[in-house]
Amino acid sequence: MKCCAAPAIVRRLVRQWFTETGLRPEAINSGSCYSFAQCLIHALPDSRLIWSDKYDHAYVRYRGRLYDAEAPRGVRDYRSLPCIKRQKI
Repeated sequence: MKCCAAPAIVRRLVRQWFTETGLRPEAINSGSCYSFAQCLIHALPDSRLIWSDKYDHAYVRYRGRLYDAEAPRGVRDYRSLPCIKRQKI
């Protein structure tokens, strides 16, 4: 799978979650991030789920970028994930 396909996969999964649960990306990242990340690792072969105890957040590493419901284009540094940036730790 091409790395550039990852954003489309993340966006598609976010839309699917919204259709099924009514949750928008920020809400997914505020309580359902682990479940979302589990779904995402199944959609992105060779990806890895990462759990941060410090931020109580799960996200996915895939080909050098980090993805979650609010970062469909991926970021290089976990501190650039929107839900991490909102936290004051």
